[in-house]
Amino acid sequence: MAVIGLQMAAAMEAERGHQASRQTTSPIAEIRYEKRGLDFVRFAESDNDSLLEGAIGGVLKKGSHAANQFRESLSQQDLYTLLTFCRRSALRALRGQSAKAVETGFCALALIDLERIDWRDATVAANWAGLSSRSGGRPPTFDAV
Repeated sequence: MAVIGLQMAAAMEAERGHQASRQTTSPIAEIRYEKRGLDFVRFAESDNDSLLEGAIGGVLKKGSHAANQFRESLSQQDLYTLLTFCRRSALRALRGQSAKAVETGFCALALIDLERIDWRDATVAANWAGLSSRSGGRPPTFDAV
């Protein structure tokens, strides 16, 4: 017997527990990709990419304690926004638009709490990031994470 949706059900249960104990508001709560930003076939630039790039870069410059606080402030919707950003970063790198996008995409992945998402979604984003790093993007560094 197969149970469909078990991973997402577990993630939603973890998110309910997280929301009950969350102390701070997410700094990226207002950043959401519009429908056009979710279309990876007809890729379109989005201002959200630069907003998230700045937020991720800023928190990682502050070190691992700040990264942990940032992670704790995120909602499940924020986590999925970071996954979208990671996939978009991989595509930007593959399109030759930004070699630095590979590194930023991997850093976004490092900020995701795998307990509060369907872990298979993270593996897809990680595969895209890995592919882009092997296709001419700059290899990731994790000094700040």
